[in-house]
Amino acid sequence: MKKESIFKPSSVGPRAHWITLFLTTRCNLACDYCYNEGIEQKDLSFEKAKKIVDWFLEQSFEEEKGISFFGGEPLLKFDLMKKIVAYAKSRDPEIKFSITTNGTLISEEHVQFFNKNFKYFVLSLDGPREVHDTHRKFKDGSGSFDSIDFAVLKKIKGLAIAAVVTPKTVHRLYDTLMFQRKLKEEYDLLDYGFRFAYELDWKEEDIEEYRSQLKALADYYVENYKKQGPKFSLPNFDEFLGAIAVGENMPKYYCDAGRAKFAVSPTGELYSCHRFYSGRLHCLGNVLKSVDIAPLEKNNYFITEFEGKCVNCKAKCLCSRCAAVRRYFSKGGNEMPAYICRMTNITHETMQEIIERLKHVPSFRKKFNRERIIGGLTRYTPDHNPRV
Repeated sequence: MKKESIFKPSSVGPRAHWITLFLTTRCNLACDYCYNEGIEQKDLSFEKAKKIVDWFLEQSFEEEKGISFFGGEPLLKFDLMKKIVAYAKSRDPEIKFSITTNGTLISEEHVQFFNKNFKYFVLSLDGPREVHDTHRKFKDGSGSFDSIDFAVLKKIKGLAIAAVVTPKTVHRLYDTLMFQRKLKEEYDLLDYGFRFAYELDWKEEDIEEYRSQLKALADYYVENYKKQGPKFSLPNFDEFLGAIAVGENMPKYYCDAGRAKFAVSPTGELYSCHRFYSGRLHCLGNVLKSVDIAPLEKNNYFITEFEGKCVNCKAKCLCSRCAAVRRYFSKGGNEMPAYICRMTNITHETMQEIIERLKHVPSFRKKFNRERIIGGLTRYTPDHNPRV
């Protein structure tokens, strides 16, 4: 007997808002957790890029539109990027741009271009040198941290930092956030945060280490909130606490994959998320062949309603409800892996402890008041979000 999924697909029609554009699948690094590993190396041509931009602008009816340059390493195709930006702005002067880069190729020549044209600049930086170099290495095995020109990065506007946490680095999660906070002060970061490399093998001891690190960060959060009040912020934690504050009123469509954002490969293949491209999951067609996203709502696999065992889960307000996570890790299925549920519940338990310790602080209650939080959680965030 076929097991019925505990999740339901969305029935809300898509609306193009931002697209993630793969300029290339080539990269100058060989990060061992890269989810694009094994993909055939391809570069986007300018002729195809113009057609993709035309398709995007014709499909989108949103007031703000944006293109996120992705890879591989997009700075390998910097000349192409400049041409695409110029062409897109000739079609729509108000269009926005962002980039996600490993930062090893950034130089003075890039600063003026990015500051003039880009809204977000996301640097993949996993933490202090020894943490970062654990996975983010060059092809010869050497670490990449020292190849990042931080003096140049300090001049970049809209800079955000995204850290990936793995079983090998989770024991340094506290150190990583403290490192990010230091950079926030020195570089005036737009945002920072972490996400997990769920593709890797998370054992019981790794999950318990996450609990320990989260507990230390919770102590840090409570201590500093009592001292600084609402001026104090720890991005991932504020997001977690905000989701708990909203509770049952959590937006059904917390992720915009397949609704407001899409990804396009160097050959024009359309996906509802850049994570789907690596696994070739649920290709929606090819934009070079006039794909229309209007009737594609059946291909949006975002969870809109909880069923079965998830209905009574205390941590469901923190569940990412991420289609990419579920379909990638269940080999195209629709179930959230058990170890991810476990880590989500640990996060929920820790946030509840923070709430209990700060619930008598008036500014804390005000900061996470439902009416104040709901608007923030429903706002659209493109691929610059370090916690995606």
